[in-house]
This record gives sequence, structure tokens and C-alpha cells, in this order.
Amino acid sequence: NEDCGQMSAWYVLSATGMYAVTPGLPYYTLGVPAFNEVTYNLENGRSFTFKALHLSDTNKYIQSATLNGVNYTKSYLPHSTLMEGGEFVVEMGPTPSNTFGVGQGNQPHSEITNNHIIPIPFIEADKKTFTEALQIKIGSNCSDCNIEFKLGDATDTAWTNYTQPIIIKNTTTITAVSVDAYGKRSKPVTSEFLKIKPGRSITLFSNYANQYAAEGNDALIDRLKGSNNFRTGFWQGYQGQDVVAIVDLGKMEEVKRISAGFLQDIRSWIWFPEQVEFYISEDGQVFKQLKTIKNTFSIKKEGSFTKEFGVETHAKTRYVKMVAKNFGVCPDWHLGAGGKTWIFVDEITIE
Repeated sequence: NEDCGQMSAWYVLSATGMYAVTPGLPYYTLGVPAFNEVTYNLENGRSFTFKALHLSDTNKYIQSATLNGVNYTKSYLPHSTLMEGGEFVVEMGPTPSNTFGVGQGNQPHSEITNNHIIPIPFIEADKKTFTEALQIKIGSNCSDCNIEFKLGDATDTAWTNYTQPIIIKNTTTITAVSVDAYGKRSKPVTSEFLKIKPGRSITLFSNYANQYAAEGNDALIDRLKGSNNFRTGFWQGYQGQDVVAIVDLGKMEEVKRISAGFLQDIRSWIWFPEQVEFYISEDGQVFKQLKTIKNTFSIKKEGSFTKEFGVETHAKTRYVKMVAKNFGVCPDWHLGAGGKTWIFVDEITIE
């Protein structure tokens, strides 16, 4: 996980003999340099030189240090000192020093006392959707905290102490907080769990990618819709193929509208389908086509976008079939020219 060069930058900094152990705090902890001498050319026009005397594979412990010729006892270096420029010299030896960095004020202080943070709790369940009932657990990484929760509108409902798993039987929003021994409360965390209509099932005739599986085989009928960020885990991704699915309503029903949501992000090789076809059937064998909806959105527009492809109908049916035609290969003008494109779909909605 190279992270755009960040890890390399951290290594270079550490190899010079100092390291920002706690990002955001204005000092560097002293370590073992990999070089006898390093000079920083600072943005303010000054320079700061870090020298290591007698450095070797065995001499890897700081024995003493001087800053601009003056004895230096701290095992850390303030950023403001570095920015003033000058020369920092450490003498290395084969064993840890009993004097350097020892004593009050000579070691970095990283304790947080004035802004103590209470960890937020976590809400967990097998799925975000259910048909009959769902068990929900709430936990916390704060061993000395109690957990309180609310069901429904967090502004109108009283807080309840959490003591055992919660069983819900309807669509419910749960809000929870951690409370420490002094009564200080964490920020709230909220999750919504949706009760979906039982009896519906889906058969997929295409293979989604494991890394973009959403909640698995039923993800396209679970009522969970993704945002315009395909990485959130709600989208199901298919590469280099059409997406074909049949939804079984479980019984004959009056259907008013059928739609499916798709995403386009061409930098990630994701395009809206070339077209989407909807069919209905009473027996799951013979299908009647309702409509073919061609994509009219620009195939070159940069950014991330979502779009519903839908059709109005007033038919009685049990089975609904969707066919989303893959865009094809990446165009010649695209960075991935010739590569297989993706279809990302998040929900087949049948009203």
C-alpha cells in the first residue's frame, strides 16, 4: 500500500534520524540515522544539518547530542528548532545511553488530557435488510463505558441503557452513544435497518465481481441504494458482460413501475449500459418485452453519476426480467483503450 508516495516519504524522514511518531504534534522523535550527514534545505532559505558521528551497524544508539555546539539532552526535536536552521550532531555508540534523553522534560510528551475522546459505539447485524425479524447488537471499544440507545427519531425518544441484543420487526433507525464513568458522551452513531417485502427472490444470469458484491445474490432487491461513490459497498459490479436478472415477486401482482439504478465513472472504466430492456412474465418462461431504454448520457463526461432507467406500466405479472447491455470495450480515446468496461447496478425497483 504505497499510498501515493507517502510511505516512501516517511521512510526518508526516518532514515535521516528523526520521525514524526504522532502526526500533527510539532516535534520529531530522534531515532537511528542511516546516513553520516544529511542537510535539509528549508523553504525559508535556511538549512539544517543532521550529523551522526561514529555511525556503524553496531553503533546504533545515541550517546549524546549538540545543537549548534550546545549540549542537547532531549530525545526529540521541535519543528520550530529545525526551521531555525543550524547543525545538530549526535554521537553514536554500541549500547543504549544511561544519560541521553533521561530525566523530566527530555522525552516527548504525547498524552491527551484536555480533549479526551470517547470512542463511538458500533452497531452490528447480519444484514441491513430483513423480512421477518432481525437481531441487532451494540458494542464499544471503551471498556469503562456504558452504552445508551434510541429507536426511531433520536430527538423525541428517551435514551435506554443497552444490556442485551435488540430484536426489531419493522423498519427501524437505531442511534447509540458511549457514556464514560464521568458522564461524558461520545458522538452518536446511527444505522437504519429496512424490513423488505417477503416472498421476492432474484436469479442472476451474470457473474458479479467478488470485490463488488454488495450484500451478495440478493443485493439488487434489498432496497439499499448506492450513492455516486461505487466504493461504498452498495453497488454490484459486472465486468465485460451484460447483466441479466429475473425477479420473482412470489405471486401475481399489479406493477406500476419498474426501474434499475446504474452508475457511470469513466475514469474507473464504468459506463452506463448501452441500453436497458425490461420484460414481464406470468410463468417465468415466456416473457413480454415492455420497453428498451437507450442511454442518452454522454459517454465522455468526467465525474461520477447515477441514473435510473425505468418504465411505467400497469400490468399484472409475477416475473420481471432486466437485461442491461454492456457498453463494450474502453474507447480509443480512453486511458484503458481496449479494456473490458464495467456495469455497476444497485437496485431493481418494482413498485
